[in-house]
Formats: sequence, C-alpha cells, structure tokens
Amino acid sequence: MDEVPGPNTLPGSEEPSVADHQAAPIEPPLPDTPPLGAVPGLLGRTAPWAYLLALVGFLSVALMIVVGIGAGAVGLATGRAETAILMAIYPLSALIYFFPSLYMLQYAKRSRKFAQDGQSLAELEAALDALRKFFKFAGIATVLAVAVGVLMFVWGVLLSLLARASDV
Repeated sequence: MDEVPGPNTLPGSEEPSVADHQAAPIEPPLPDTPPLGAVPGLLGRTAPWAYLLALVGFLSVALMIVVGIGAGAVGLATGRAETAILMAIYPLSALIYFFPSLYMLQYAKRSRKFAQDGQSLAELEAALDALRKFFKFAGIATVLAVAVGVLMFVWGVLLSLLARASDV
C-alpha cells in the first residue's frame, strides 16, 4: 500500500536518510582508517547550499562596488565632494566580503568533488580546509565587530560625561 506524504512534505521531495547513504560501504582511503559511511553523501548535500551562499556573497560584492562607485560619481557630479568617500568605503567593504564568499565557493566545489569522484582523504581535507578558512575569517570578523562596538559604546559614554562636565 502506498504511503501518504505528511503535511510538510511533497511527493518525491523526501530527502534520503543517513541509512540510504550507508547502503554501499566505501573502502577506507588509507590503511587503518574507518570506512567513510554516510560522510560523502552528507557532505555532498551541503554543496548546493554552499554554492548558494557563495553566489549571494559574490552578488553582494558586485552590488557594493557598483553602488559605491555610482554614489560617489553622482556626488561628485552634483558638487558634493564629501560623497566621494563612498567610492572608497564601498569597494573596500566589498573586498572584505569577497574572501568569505571565495572560501565558501571553494568548500562547495571541493565537497561536491569529494562526494562525486574518488572520495579520497585528500579531497575531504581540501573541503574541510576551505570551510576552516571561512569560519576563521568569520570568527575574526565577529571578534573585531564586537570590539569596535564596545569601543564605540565606551567612547560615547566618555563623550557624554565630558559634555555633561563641561556644562556644569
């Protein structure tokens, strides 16, 4: 008897379970290493999402560059020279956003290659190294953003205290 799909699933859209990926055991790539089991299938299923994130990142980079240069050029054309700083700030911001997108694209390509091709340990290491670079960049950026936020808060408190003291 056919099963009726649940309320949150469409017919034919069910994702394969981990057990489905374990049907054909993979020989270990090196002696004394355990079989890879479901790892290739699971890693391969992350590749499309990583491609999506990389694509959105690269589109954001392109948009930042176009908006920055366009806004700066319009500002200069209308005689507002102070907007020329946008021509520098936006492309520099785009440069910062470029690297996480690049690392995510590298992870996507390498994880897909690992899942589809030879499933060697070197391919797995390459994919995980790209992911490591992405998380390292994201972690450093997060720490810097929190530090700048704290410094701005402290600076604001100090300025308000100085302004209040000068009014007395």
